[in-house]
Amino acid sequence: MPRDPQRKNRLPKPANAATDEGAVFEIAYLIRRLGFKSDEIINLSGQSPNRLIAIQILLYARKSDRFNYNRLILDSLVDIISFGKAKDAL
Repeated sequence: MPRDPQRKNRLPKPANAATDEGAVFEIAYLIRRLGFKSDEIINLSGQSPNRLIAIQILLYARKSDRFNYNRLILDSLVDIISFGKAKDAL
């Protein structure tokens, strides 16, 4: 039998602390299509999840506190990594 919780307002913690950038984008996009509008929804639905993930990968591989990045080169690398077209639905 589970023991009684020590705190009444205790909330469950997510099993995965990492953010799924693609899921956030899709949800914001769908919410916007349903007619909801806010600055946060517009911001989230306007961000490319591919670009966000590409930036995270580059900064994870080479920490910015130890490496200097030329902004144009970083943007070019992100563009190359995040390039892709959606497959047609079957």
